Amino acid sequence: MKSEFAARIIADGRITIPKDVRESLQLKLGDFVWVVIRPLGPHGSKPEASESVRPEVGAAQQIMREVEEMAR
Repeated sequence: MKSEFAARIIADGRITIPKDVRESLQLKLGDFVWVVIRPLGPHGSKPEASESVRPEVGAAQQIMREVEEMAR
């Protein structure tokens, strides 16, 4: 059951729980969830040289490495 994901803060401080996560946890409108915030890095930080030139792709690549490491 997938229960961890990366999210970007959008307008009014909102985040979105991805559909596959909501479905796997059987979450529905009105449910309460426990949220733990773990910043992944400063806004606008530059990706490493080996990363994509697009910051959002580089950040996603870093997140995936961290998630894979946590799964081990």
